[in-house]
Amino acid sequence: MVLRAHHSGQTVSLLPEVLAVEDLAPDDFAGTSESQRRVVEAHLLESGVTARVEEIEPFVRRLHYSIVDAPLVSIVIPTRGGSAEIAGQDRVLVVEAVRGIVERSTYTNLEFVIVADAETPASVIADLDELCGDRLRLVAWNAPFNFSAKMNRGAAAARGDYLLLLNDDVEVVTDDWIESMLGLAQQDGVGIVGAQLYFEDSTVQHAGQVYTGGVAGHAAFGWTGGRDDSIRSMMVDHEVSGVTAACALIGRALYFEVGGFTLSLPGNYNDVDLNMKVRAAGRSAVFSPWVRLYHFESKSRNPKILESDLQTLQARWSRRMQVEMYSRMM
Repeated sequence: MVLRAHHSGQTVSLLPEVLAVEDLAPDDFAGTSESQRRVVEAHLLESGVTARVEEIEPFVRRLHYSIVDAPLVSIVIPTRGGSAEIAGQDRVLVVEAVRGIVERSTYTNLEFVIVADAETPASVIADLDELCGDRLRLVAWNAPFNFSAKMNRGAAAARGDYLLLLNDDVEVVTDDWIESMLGLAQQDGVGIVGAQLYFEDSTVQHAGQVYTGGVAGHAAFGWTGGRDDSIRSMMVDHEVSGVTAACALIGRALYFEVGGFTLSLPGNYNDVDLNMKVRAAGRSAVFSPWVRLYHFESKSRNPKILESDLQTLQARWSRRMQVEMYSRMM
């Protein structure tokens, strides 16, 4: 820049003005990881935000936000009680998903809102009742498949302040996944929080959604587990264009404020539409790489995307989905 300014005949000057002062000991230096950690802690204190700062590696920090008031979280899961072979073993997807949540999750103020098709075997309902006890809210569904409608019905039946939208074909990896999502969701301006999802072979399925050219995709799709980029996107909570509803946390009030899932997108892109409505309401979508689950994608439904789904999405949001604003992991 200096060379170009000189070549064009411009003068480079030093302004004798103090723009900032480092509040550090004489032998300290603002460029160290420790001093930057103290800056973050001071900012949190001044902002009235209670959080613990963890140094993951030099210059990479994770904030563990304290949960305010331990609100009830309603886990909304649509299912038909189907089975699939996972890791060489046949398993009832929704039962094993719920079992993992019950056995591993360290956050306990939960209810399970299971929206079950009429075809769901009685044995599956019995297993869910045994796992969940009085935390189970069973919602009947006897219409043709419509993911959006099923989730809306579950949300209407939920009693929690927050809705954890979840597919039935997942398996929890991180025990504190709900606290991590809830801590982020309670921060000012955050509307919806998503997770890092892995395929069965441990490659990445989802690290936030990417919107470009009017089409939606997933950041870091197919990456080998443990891979990262130069700015540590897989180690830092950050804003994204959207998050998949295979695992997403949103305030119940906000969910209904933006109209929940649109019935015009019964099978695909309904979560993209929801994210766009959340962002249009002035809230952000945040991806947390510290919330980790396996997602046995398409084990429980036909993954085919209809041309009509894409047309509906683009008719609504194409102009706002032309340029990806957040992710480098494409």
